[in-house]
Amino acid sequence: MNSNIYDTANQLERELRTFPAYIQVKEAMEEIRSDEATYALFQEFQTATFELQQLSEEPSEDKIKAVQSLYSKVVENSAIKKLMDNEQQLSLLVEDINQIITKPIQEIYQAPTE
Repeated sequence: MNSNIYDTANQLERELRTFPAYIQVKEAMEEIRSDEATYALFQEFQTATFELQQLSEEPSEDKIKAVQSLYSKVVENSAIKKLMDNEQQLSLLVEDINQIITKPIQEIYQAPTE
């Protein structure tokens, strides 16, 4: 059987779009976008966490406290909390798929068993 690996990857992409975890994330994001205040809070949190990740040095205590305070607001928002919970489920799915896909590569680097 000589299948095109790109066809397989494209099929996986199509199937992912129909998977419940994906649909739940998509619906949760649509709910967030439908409320201006919630979407603004979501974007503020995304920006703050991205900036924190990009720091080349240890963040200041003030910066950490600001992000923690923002996080508290985010998890109190039911729509954003729902998105975060759904993202976690989707992330587990993607992680499982990644482990399956990379298994042959990992096996190359494992010591042979006798």
